[in-house]
Amino acid sequence: MKNYKVYLLDFDGTLVDSFESIVEPYTEAFKKIGIDFKREDVEDAIHHALSQTLEKYHVQDPQKLRQFLETFSYYFEAEENIRKVKIFAEVPSFLERGRQKGVLFGVVSGNSVDHIKRVLALFQIDQYFSFYVGGEKNRRPKPYPDPLYAAFEYVKGFSKSDIVYVGDSLQDIECAKNAGIDGILLERRGEYPDVAATKIHTLNDLF
Repeated sequence: MKNYKVYLLDFDGTLVDSFESIVEPYTEAFKKIGIDFKREDVEDAIHHALSQTLEKYHVQDPQKLRQFLETFSYYFEAEENIRKVKIFAEVPSFLERGRQKGVLFGVVSGNSVDHIKRVLALFQIDQYFSFYVGGEKNRRPKPYPDPLYAAFEYVKGFSKSDIVYVGDSLQDIECAKNAGIDGILLERRGEYPDVAATKIHTLNDLF
């Protein structure tokens, strides 16, 4: 495995397992606007930006959009839901090894920066990250390269060959390709057997 100087990491599915924490926000928010959104639908939604999921379900009416976002935010930021987030077992030791190697870590995600920081602080690993790029409203989401372009602003002293993006979805890999850097697919459960990509099964496979 090639050694990089900058490791840009996705959040959900890469550093933490947020699935149980977002089931209620999604199902309750869609229920509020009259859409039956099931647990299995969350499996797809977790790999997309919230804006993409809303577009898929044609949520365009301003009043319904406001009701959805208010309900989603209420449940999403509730302490009991934050506590449902689980960190993957290898993450703390992996980050510590990276610190000792002198690599730079950043998070690039569709989540809000405030939410990312809150969760990582909960697990006491926020100190390993030099910067965060979240899903800003005026930025096109993955697989567009915009999130990684925003991350490049923090690492101007490095060439693209020094940087890798690691994520658990095909959108992450496409985002890396579109931004002109290497992408590594974190396939924890063998989800993409037919996809031609550089793959790992745990972050420990990186170094």
